[in-house]
Amino acid sequence: MRLANWILVATGAIFASLSLGATPALAIQSLGGMVGQTYYLAYNLHPDPERNTLSSVNYQLDGAMIPWGTQVKVLGVDRRGMRLEAVESKKVYLYQFHRETGQTLALSDHLAKLLVKDISGLKKEVSALPALDQRGIKEGRVKLGMTKRGTLIAIGHPPEFATPNPESDNTWNYWYNRFRTFIVNFDDKGKVEGLTGYPF
Repeated sequence: MRLANWILVATGAIFASLSLGATPALAIQSLGGMVGQTYYLAYNLHPDPERNTLSSVNYQLDGAMIPWGTQVKVLGVDRRGMRLEAVESKKVYLYQFHRETGQTLALSDHLAKLLVKDISGLKKEVSALPALDQRGIKEGRVKLGMTKRGTLIAIGHPPEFATPNPESDNTWNYWYNRFRTFIVNFDDKGKVEGLTGYPF
């Protein structure tokens, strides 16, 4: 394992175990216009199946998945986070904002990557991706050989504070849960060439 990757894995729990920060009042105001609006998920999410919570760190918890394209309604935003209702199932999830998320990127910009108003373009894009990407997306898993775009839709964006520029970075740092990390490495062609600590 490369030294840089070992350091990231070994110290991942330090960053991940940072407590969730209360959403600042100014950020709550900036997101107020989203309340009552419906959107579509731009990538798969892996919620905590017992607590029905999600995190802006994008934890890759096993055992449940909300597929990309799911229509969700924003029920409210408060200091705990944003409440999202899956329109079809009526399940309500609390999307918790990690304190590092708001410091690295505005919460509105962070959410713009997750929630889209029009899903038609994304549907066409997914249907045009390689078969390997489509299998990974359907399973909510990353596989060797997948493209960056397919990986983003399959398991979502890595947290911004760990991987600020996924388009140009070939090492993406994810969290399985608050205490466990994994790394996705891409080759120069933008395809997954290695998985370090990947739990699935």
